[in-house]
Amino acid sequence: MNVARTLLLSCCAAPLLLAAVATAADTDWPNYGNDAGNSKYSPLAQIDADNFDRVRVVWTWESVDTQIPNLPDSIRLRSFKAIPVVIDGRMYVSTALGQVAAIDAASGKPLWSYDPQSWEAGRPANMGFHHRGVAIWHKGKKRRVMMATHDRRLLSLDASTGRPDAAFGNYGAVAMTRDLGRKVLESRTTHSSPPAICRDTVIVGSIVVDDHRRRGARPRLSADRHTDE
Repeated sequence: MNVARTLLLSCCAAPLLLAAVATAADTDWPNYGNDAGNSKYSPLAQIDADNFDRVRVVWTWESVDTQIPNLPDSIRLRSFKAIPVVIDGRMYVSTALGQVAAIDAASGKPLWSYDPQSWEAGRPANMGFHHRGVAIWHKGKKRRVMMATHDRRLLSLDASTGRPDAAFGNYGAVAMTRDLGRKVLESRTTHSSPPAICRDTVIVGSIVVDDHRRRGARPRLSADRHTDE
C-alpha cells in the first residue's frame, strides 16, 4: 500500500517573501498542469539552489483513504498519484480510492472530504486503484469540484462544503456510460484522470482496452487514440 502524504515546504530564511512578491495568480495551481496549456510551470522563486538546504516541512496530510475501515484485502493495494489543484488558498485532491478532499493550503487543516464509494464496485480496469486528480469549474461565485470516478460517474461537488451539487445530474452525479449508443463492457472501462474544462463543457477521458478482444468496450470516436494509460 502506498500511503499518501501531501507536503508543504517552506524556506526558513525568508518566510514572508512569498506573500510580499507573489500574486494570487502566481500562488494558485488551478489546473492539473497549472495553466490551461498544461505547462506545469510555476513562477514561484522563494526556494532556489542557494537556500534549498534550509527548506523544512510546514505540514503533512495523510490521505483519507487510510481512514476507511475494514477494507477488503483486494482493495488495500493502491498507489497515490494525484496532483492537487490550489485556488484561493484551498487545495483540492483526489485519493487512490476515488475520494475527494479539500485542505487549507497554508495550515494543512482538512476542510472536508467526500467519498462517492466508487471503490465498492471493485478493482478498476487496467492499472487498478489510482487516481490523478480533480478539476474546478467556476462561474461568478459558484465553484464546483469535478471528478470522474472509477465506477464511470462524473461528480460535481460544492467547492466550499464538499456536498454534491443537487442541480447537476442525479444529485451531483452523471452516469457516463448510459448514453454511449450501445451497451459497453463496464469492467474494462474506467476513469482516473482529471477532466478538462472549457467554459461550461467538461471533457472526460477514459481508460479503455479497445482492441479486437474487447468488443464490449465503449465506442471509439474518430479523434480517439488507443490508450491503456
